[in-house]
Amino acid sequence: MMETMRTDEIAICVADHFRWTSPKIYIGTGPERLLGMMIEAKGSVGVSIHICGYRAFYADSEATPAYEGSFKENATEFTQVEMNGQWQQVRCEAFIKRGITMVDVTLALSGNGMVYLKPLQLIPGGFPANPPLPQAPYLDWIASLRGNTDYARLYTLPLLPWSKLSKKVEPYLQIPVDRLMALMPERRPFTFDGKPTWPHFAHEYLPARQFHWDPREPDVLRDSDGRVFDYLTKFPVTDYDEVQGVNGKVVRYPYHEPPPEMWEAMVRPEVRDFTHRGSNTPPQARIYIDAFMTTVRNREMLQAAFELANLYRTTGNEAAGIRAAAILYALALVMPSWPVYGQDKMFGDYKFLPPDSYQYWYSFITGSWYIPSFGITLGRTLHTYAQLQDDSLWTKLSEITGDEARSIIIEQLFLHAARLCLRYDAFYRTNPWAFFHNTIATQVATFIKMGLAIGCPELIHYGINKAIGAINYHLMPDGTFPESPSYMHDLIGGLHKAFAPVIGYSDPPGYVSALDGKHLHNFQPEVEHPIYRRAVTLLKERLYFPNGAIWPIHDTWPHSVYPNQGPVRPVQPLLLPDFGHATIGWGQPDDGLEAHLHYSGAYNHHHSDMLNFILWANGEELVSDIGYTHLGHYPKVTMAHNLVVVNGENQKATHCADLMAWYTHGVAQFVQAGDPGSAYPNTSPYRRALVAVPMEEKEGVVIDLFEVQGGQVHEWMANGAADYAQRVSTDLPLENMGDTLDAEGKVTTRPECFGKDAGPYGAFRHARTATFSRPWSIMLTPALPAGEAGVRLHWLAPLDGVAIICDAPRHRYRDELMYQEEAKAAWDSRRMPKVIVRREGDGLNSTFLAVWEPFRKEPWLQQASLLADVPSAAGLGVALHSPTTNAVVLYRRPESQAILCSNGFGADSRLAVARTQERVISLDLYDGRQISWDPLRGCPRSRGISVTQSHAVLLSFTSVFILSTVRRRIAARSFCIS
Repeated sequence: MMETMRTDEIAICVADHFRWTSPKIYIGTGPERLLGMMIEAKGSVGVSIHICGYRAFYADSEATPAYEGSFKENATEFTQVEMNGQWQQVRCEAFIKRGITMVDVTLALSGNGMVYLKPLQLIPGGFPANPPLPQAPYLDWIASLRGNTDYARLYTLPLLPWSKLSKKVEPYLQIPVDRLMALMPERRPFTFDGKPTWPHFAHEYLPARQFHWDPREPDVLRDSDGRVFDYLTKFPVTDYDEVQGVNGKVVRYPYHEPPPEMWEAMVRPEVRDFTHRGSNTPPQARIYIDAFMTTVRNREMLQAAFELANLYRTTGNEAAGIRAAAILYALALVMPSWPVYGQDKMFGDYKFLPPDSYQYWYSFITGSWYIPSFGITLGRTLHTYAQLQDDSLWTKLSEITGDEARSIIIEQLFLHAARLCLRYDAFYRTNPWAFFHNTIATQVATFIKMGLAIGCPELIHYGINKAIGAINYHLMPDGTFPESPSYMHDLIGGLHKAFAPVIGYSDPPGYVSALDGKHLHNFQPEVEHPIYRRAVTLLKERLYFPNGAIWPIHDTWPHSVYPNQGPVRPVQPLLLPDFGHATIGWGQPDDGLEAHLHYSGAYNHHHSDMLNFILWANGEELVSDIGYTHLGHYPKVTMAHNLVVVNGENQKATHCADLMAWYTHGVAQFVQAGDPGSAYPNTSPYRRALVAVPMEEKEGVVIDLFEVQGGQVHEWMANGAADYAQRVSTDLPLENMGDTLDAEGKVTTRPECFGKDAGPYGAFRHARTATFSRPWSIMLTPALPAGEAGVRLHWLAPLDGVAIICDAPRHRYRDELMYQEEAKAAWDSRRMPKVIVRREGDGLNSTFLAVWEPFRKEPWLQQASLLADVPSAAGLGVALHSPTTNAVVLYRRPESQAILCSNGFGADSRLAVARTQERVISLDLYDGRQISWDPLRGCPRSRGISVTQSHAVLLSFTSVFILSTVRRRIAARSFCIS
């Protein structure tokens, strides 16, 4: 409810949640500018106010905003306040384009009570003295950027690889400089510097890869076999678009419009997925003719400039240097008139856009996504320019051009692109997720390189500040970038490379940055920012299996799809408590064991895989996650993972679960995590524990305990190996169940159909099933043995379910992005085993207990059994037997206070493990004070007893012989008795 108190004050009665939009305020027309927006508020304690967005309007469209700025991801002390009964301020900054005449602001109010608001106040220029997003640039600073050749001489860029002049570049030395400059196309390319731009995957041809151009025959385009490609006959001009460039100049762009019957053939392959067709039917299949000759000529000339500049640097060949500089000069003359091109919405059609289309993230004057396109556009071109610093070279070129060629390159090529990119950045000051996106590394690197090359320290400061802002914004306290290891490589690995040219950098003597008021001296990011150092260490050393293959968690390309080799190292337990991932295990890269418990949350590029399990052993990923893909949505769903699915539903998006136990300094190792009802709100508990127990030399097992209560259907699921075919054998009496597990019998055979014709159960094929009432096992071995390992699953509890053995898509295809159609066609045939144990009933309470036994050639575990004398309400006990080792494991449920006992072995702990091997007895105790073992009297010749515990412990033995030989040694976090 809302009422007006006075002409300058509004009262709002807040009940739960309420949104209020201010009246539109006329701001007058003017140039691009930033406005600060401020509202004073006073209200009841407990009421919260958050500026959630602003809207900007042109004079001729007062009903429809021209664009909006959302603060959904930017709830800071500026944009959000908690009412305390006093007048307080909420503030934000808005980017105002040329021609905007009105703005309003929307508040989100929550809680219960009264709030009083004063009218919206506008502050020209924003709040630069106390900025809401400190890294976002201000427009007057952008306009002030200049190059300084004296500064540029102080620094050098690292050299890119180059050996000698290629044969295709040799002809450039024979072409007069003025003629060479005239060959630079006026219109923009649709790819740049050899990098394909997304929309032109749409077409039958990829000009940046398939075609070549020779300056001696400037109007001829040849394919890779040397044949002339007559693109104007293949794609005759239908008409022209008149397009305004960033500098206001209008240029006509010819295009070919395919007939409607060709549209399906021309649409981008990735958009054929039905999930994107809503905005692409019919697709915009318009082919711009400049996708061919202009694009290829631009690429070839810039590659030639790079080689010619390197020839000049290494040999002093002045003709080569002048021609390299002339190509950059010719590019600088035309780039200001290039228009913006891209998408006006996610998965929308590609089109030309107005010059100030900053709100369209996927747009730029080169490429079609401003953040990476800026780096792709100028990365190598900056290295070309950096080799051409001799004044004499530029003097001679200026004599040819009749103007200051170097100044024009700095201003109209490099700073023109930089200022445009910075205006996009200024616009996204409302959205730190977009501003600090995981793709910013190439952008940051280009700002830093440009600052060094043209002598503009301001750009170096900006690049560093943005990078450090992204590090602080994204990284968790444990050093992880929570999207995925692959995207951590993109962000942190990319920033590590971006920083390389400025490690040890100092500003010119006496220089103080106008951006941040600082003078940089001996810049050392890993010293100055410990969390960045921690992230780099993780990235370089730990986010890999012991054989060096990257962890395929969340959206991470598996090693078998895109190799990303890390260090080969011994198994070392690792806990990432903030991200939510733990590994336990032991051994060497070729024979070790590493078990993963994943309890991370939904942090973009996530999967619905709370409490997922991965088993790596003997050099192989034996129980596999799937990793990243562009083939479809399947890897993101809960059913694609190794966990318990409730009611056949996907998990809800959630934050990191709770770490409940972590114990790795004993003989056995233990980790447990539990979700507090977020992933499946109808369950409690929903938790998983892993216990790794070494048995034989270089052999061990993982006890896998999953507890879940709530729901009507529980399905425990596990994949086999995703990198090689496996053979399945079991002692279950299996019967054929059908071709699919989909309830309606639907089958999913291609990833792009996933979710349309059938859900994930339609992808589970060739199912066989057995109702069981006894323990059983299943063995997965390589179908075509070539040294791969195997694994055996021992099922111990519960004993009242249905076992389903089926196969599921591996969803891994080498170089997937290059062979998407082949990968889609092979999706249904490249399969791995999947084991499902299903229980059904009202108010289900399930404790799933399994033992994983990895082996190199043959199984070695003689027995794994459930201890019947441990009350199930209090916990579980497991007995393990192998040729030389016996072990007993007691697990107590967290809510129980019972002392668990079995056959004389007892403890009051969450976990107790007794292990005997060759007359040596080891005891592990976690979260307990007392352990006793009567069977010790039966081992009078034992060499010793070792006890490791995580808390204070009281030991109780019934064997007087053992106690009479006790010596105590106390070490950190453990004590041993022998």
